[in-house]
Amino acid sequence: MHRINSVNARQNQNGIDKAGFHDNADLAGQDATYLTPIWCNTVQEEIANVIEGFGDTLDLQNNAQLLGTLNKIVGKITELKNQVDGLESDLANYQDTAIGDLYITTKHFENADAVAIHKGYGTWTKFGNGHALMTQSNDETDPNWMQNLKSTGGENSTRIASAHLPAHNHIDEGSAYNKLVAAMKDITAVDGDGGGEIRPVADATNVGDNRSYIQVSDISVSQFEEMQIKTVGENQAFSLMQKSIVIAAWLRES
Repeated sequence: MHRINSVNARQNQNGIDKAGFHDNADLAGQDATYLTPIWCNTVQEEIANVIEGFGDTLDLQNNAQLLGTLNKIVGKITELKNQVDGLESDLANYQDTAIGDLYITTKHFENADAVAIHKGYGTWTKFGNGHALMTQSNDETDPNWMQNLKSTGGENSTRIASAHLPAHNHIDEGSAYNKLVAAMKDITAVDGDGGGEIRPVADATNVGDNRSYIQVSDISVSQFEEMQIKTVGENQAFSLMQKSIVIAAWLRES
């Protein structure tokens, strides 16, 4: 597209550097602005391109085709506006957390009302209260609480009972005497066969020899009194907490 540029087009007719048409009556001997074939063809094709661009065929008998095309454009704009308005309405009413779902966040809220204001909808209840979230189990061998939604279980710490200990022996390597175990070399006594001597080697010919254990009769009273039952442990609870990160969870009730 271009403005008329014939030899007698009026310069600045429509503004600075915007030439236009004029009857040039104010100029002695000057004809009105000439039309040029180039300008007329330009205007023609600009209009025709609009009409054909919207799928219509140029009609010699229809002098309102451009108006019809413009009306189509307006209709399309109106249709798009209605779609945008509908999307805006949907967004304004959009609720990304359904009733019964959790809203998980790292934002701190003082109470449920603050959550409702932030989300713009819903009634909320703080959920979890320090419990780690666990997926529901379908394994019947798991505890019953693990199979039921919203059930809770577990503890932050626990104390073990003797039933939880592995089978073991108490040996105090630093003491010569211990009521639970003692070395033969630490006991001055007979071997339980009624003799006063201790034979160092047990074999098939010396049936009474026995260095594999100490009989009560082989321990003197003074030695027994020196023996101690060792007590260890402080009965302190230990943590069961896995490495965790704290978040806030709110349950939408309604």
